[in-house]
Amino acid sequence: MGESTHDTGESASHARSTVTPWIGGALGGVAGALVLGVLLWLAEPAIVEASIPALYGLDPTPVGGWVLHLLHGAIIGLVFAAVTERRIVRTYLEADVETQALRFAGAPLRTAGFGVVFGLAIWAVLPLIVMPLWIGMVGDPDVPVMPDLIVESLLGHLLYGAIVGAVYGAIVRR
Repeated sequence: MGESTHDTGESASHARSTVTPWIGGALGGVAGALVLGVLLWLAEPAIVEASIPALYGLDPTPVGGWVLHLLHGAIIGLVFAAVTERRIVRTYLEADVETQALRFAGAPLRTAGFGVVFGLAIWAVLPLIVMPLWIGMVGDPDVPVMPDLIVESLLGHLLYGAIVGAVYGAIVRR
């Protein structure tokens, strides 16, 4: 544990990760999308099976819906990485703090907290505004549009953000 890495002199347990922010964002996004997808699937399977494929004019299919949902999760995870890597956000996430509870919180917990806020923003924009409009323009009128304010969607997006943030904070180290 007290061994030195050959390039930085840091202890092996504190060595810098080689995972780039983009890979961390994509992996966190897929992990978060799995949890969000399960919550949506349990609440209303048609959301994943029909509404998501309808965004692309595709027929309802569970496999297609899941593949697209996970792809969306990875892409939104990349957006999370881009936002998190902004100097102003990184400065707040890495700042020394006076509060003992936050000082104790490492990168995964801090970025998970930021991820919850990110998840709330994603929920407010994508399923509440973009998805209904998009399906209305390109989708099948018989496909059920995702209900605007279902609680599972809100909880799922908050969990998505927490997971993408925790995964990102755990594998992308400064």
